[in-house]
Amino acid sequence: EINIAQAALGDSIKVSTLDGEIELKIPKGIQSGKKIRLNNKGVVSIGRNNRRGSHIITIIVSIPSELTSDQKDLFEKLKKSFNSDE
Repeated sequence: EINIAQAALGDSIKVSTLDGEIELKIPKGIQSGKKIRLNNKGVVSIGRNNRRGSHIITIIVSIPSELTSDQKDLFEKLKKSFNSDE
């Protein structure tokens, strides 16, 4: 789960895998529901020469239900910046 700023601007987050935590680069502009594949980080597939599968990360963008006054002001400015193009 990432916040709206991380989704818009991109970021690096720590993700737990079977081998421990790794740093995952989140590309800017990522959408909620997007899947990121980590090759060879999944479970071992018996019958496929014990090769490891992929670990799939589903991105969830968390939209805040409550905002501080500063956050609200920033979102209002952002909203106006999108409307100024019309």
